[in-house]
Amino acid sequence: MKTRLPGGGWRRLACGVALAALALARPCAGQDEPRPPAEGETVRLPPLKARLWVGKESRDVTLVGRTDLSVLVAGGVEGAPAAKIRIAQIARAQFDLGYDPGEVAKAERRSDWGGAIRLLQPGLKGPMAYLDLPDNNAAEAALDMGTCMLRAAHRTARTATKPEEQAQARRQYEAAAEVFTACARAEWSRVAQLGVLKGCRCLLGINKVKTAQYHVNRMSEPAPGDAAYGHYWLVRAELAHRAGQFREALDAVVKSVCFENKDIETFPDALLLSARCYEETLDPYRARDVYFEVASIFPRTDWADDAADRLQAILDAGKTRGKEVSPIENVFFGMNEDINKLAAELLRKRREAAKTDDEAEKEAPPPKEKPPEE
Repeated sequence: MKTRLPGGGWRRLACGVALAALALARPCAGQDEPRPPAEGETVRLPPLKARLWVGKESRDVTLVGRTDLSVLVAGGVEGAPAAKIRIAQIARAQFDLGYDPGEVAKAERRSDWGGAIRLLQPGLKGPMAYLDLPDNNAAEAALDMGTCMLRAAHRTARTATKPEEQAQARRQYEAAAEVFTACARAEWSRVAQLGVLKGCRCLLGINKVKTAQYHVNRMSEPAPGDAAYGHYWLVRAELAHRAGQFREALDAVVKSVCFENKDIETFPDALLLSARCYEETLDPYRARDVYFEVASIFPRTDWADDAADRLQAILDAGKTRGKEVSPIENVFFGMNEDINKLAAELLRKRREAAKTDDEAEKEAPPPKEKPPEE
């Protein structure tokens, strides 16, 4: 899911977040470790068809298990023992994942995380045990599925009020963490580092803060422009926020927001975290501005729902009723608008849209029943 963000809005917002955070900043000064089979251990697995490139030749094989250094391939004659191919000899591996990437992309654009997972999961069930095979086509798909599972867990946790709902969210986070653990074994790819970082976000979702801290502390800081850069600093920011270090969290958010390539997987989450930090540092005007922009830029998403809930709470509490001494829209954006008024109008439109959606759902004809299969 490497969707890039729209043009003008995020630049203005990212600039405001960065400058406001720098004004607040101080002066400059769980998930188990991914493990292949143990040395000498042989793991038998359900048969899985694959194409392997060994040397200059490609071979269609049936994988039936693995060790820490080799894969087991079914013999050509029925009853023959499995042969071993050392992973170091494999240049590339390809599996039949059996899903339509276009349909997955449609589900993700609709934020239909469950639908995307149902499309991806059947074809990935077998290849998950082989994500460390070099240049295989399942690793990116597994990372994508794990991301959808993480989003689904966040949605469940956000609205959970009953113990059984909270337990469901925990199970979803744990399931996503298992996928990311498998992704972390793909050390030949960017998928490995992203798997560790996204796994840390799952750990934070179930309050395993120390374990998440342990894993991120073991990582080297990615360079700006690296695929993991925004994720790394977002996790660092979340950890600082959990520790009550709100200014340090803002410092980390600035790096995720301003120096990453505006990956939609991290950018909105980083902005929402910055707004929470502003609330914690008793700067409701900054929090209001960021929540308003997130709800405006990402309509009809979980991020917009999160932002609108907090925006409504700030307005209801009257925290931004008084006039600012130095309005943020003048300092950073060269604007002179009543953000309270704009926010109230945005929330009104959201309520009307939700009402229209509810009415349309009630009026929609029931789905046609399929004829029974013979």
